[in-house]
Amino acid sequence: MPKVSVIIPLYNREGLVGETLDSLLAQTFPDWEAVVVDDHSTDCSLAVAEGYARRDGRIRVYQRSGAVKGAPACRNEGFRRSTGEYVIFMDSDDLLMPQCLEHRVAFIEARPELDFAVWQTMNFRSVPGDLDTAWNVFTDEDDLDRFLRSDAPWQTMGPIWRREVVEGVGGWLESALCWQDWEFHLRVLAKRQNFERVESFDNYYRVSNIGSGSISGARAEPKKFENLVGTALAVTADLIGNGVLSKTRRATLGGLLLWMVLRLDRGDRDGEAVIRECLRKLYDNRLLPLDVYISSIAFRRLGAGPILQKQFHRYLWRRFRSFFEAPGRSKRNTVVSVKSQNAVRVGASLKNL
Repeated sequence: MPKVSVIIPLYNREGLVGETLDSLLAQTFPDWEAVVVDDHSTDCSLAVAEGYARRDGRIRVYQRSGAVKGAPACRNEGFRRSTGEYVIFMDSDDLLMPQCLEHRVAFIEARPELDFAVWQTMNFRSVPGDLDTAWNVFTDEDDLDRFLRSDAPWQTMGPIWRREVVEGVGGWLESALCWQDWEFHLRVLAKRQNFERVESFDNYYRVSNIGSGSISGARAEPKKFENLVGTALAVTADLIGNGVLSKTRRATLGGLLLWMVLRLDRGDRDGEAVIRECLRKLYDNRLLPLDVYISSIAFRRLGAGPILQKQFHRYLWRRFRSFFEAPGRSKRNTVVSVKSQNAVRVGASLKNL
């Protein structure tokens, strides 16, 4: 049985998955397996991965066997087929630094009290070192609160998990069309797992435009938003069940979803009906106060020009920001982030990692 399993969902990455697998073959720690699950790619991704599997028996490649498509289903299948004591999830275009597995395994084995541990991630575009930005930075703020604000402190491949932790939370939510990482990590953190953050970079996230090669890519459209609301309500129930949904966290989650409503393009009549129903669900589940719910419905129905809509948008934002003011919170985190803290500059010296 290998010490660590690396689970890789794959879809239409024929030109990139080889780099990902090369980063595994370059590891200084040899006791690993890679379980690649192809999501029925329409290019030569499967053939490329199978070529690597023929060269190294530690790499095993499968095609998704279930009916549900997407990265979560592929990760769950890969996890079921894996046997490692520890687990890392990574995407088919990202990279691990050569000593990543060696350092992670040594760290978590020396700390049997930990359920998982998390490392930081460097960004790159084509070649590691071509960007001087990080996926994000660790702060003193509670990581659950940061995830709720869509300010993810770590990337999918940042953690190394004990196998029983992934089993205990039930794996990935296969019904989620987008924000699967957000939901998964919130579910883990809601259970108050014991973990430690390591302020060291040991992996690379490829910065690119989301397109057809991304399993998780999702456009801001009513049906996708409807699915996200369902995911958010599942998160809400899980936070309540674990006794960690405070008034501030409830408002934070409501504010994040309100922001998404405000940025959705105006759709047809059916699309707008879906959005109004989603807003109703948020209100019924106490994620939006009554006046904000009514104002949001009015905003969606407003047929005025862009100037008036912009003014209305500012009104809602001023009204809602009071829900995010909390003693001791830094100024930049007072209001729900319109965009993530991703790509925080960490200095050109990090290119030499």
